Amino acid sequence: MHMDWAMNSRFQPARDTILIEDVNPMGGMDPTLAIRDNVFELASQMVCDATQPHDAGEFSVPSEALMDRALELWSESGLPEFEIPKRVKLMLGGG
Repeated sequence: MHMDWAMNSRFQPARDTILIEDVNPMGGMDPTLAIRDNVFELASQMVCDATQPHDAGEFSVPSEALMDRALELWSESGLPEFEIPKRVKLMLGGG
């Protein structure tokens, strides 16, 4: 699942954000943290819960023939090469 889609379709910042304070930073890779006496200050982290809270159930798609025709028209129109995204193929069972 693409993160931007999940964040825009099922994430409510006021409800689904968790802040974790005083986390020990890993290996000093966070440039926002200060170093005092060769010790990094404690960090904070943010968890954004964009999980799906319930089963979305079945989804509706056009027939395969209609989708094939749309791809033909796309190509005939001289539009750039188009490939069906892997996640869509997986959802349709065509892995």
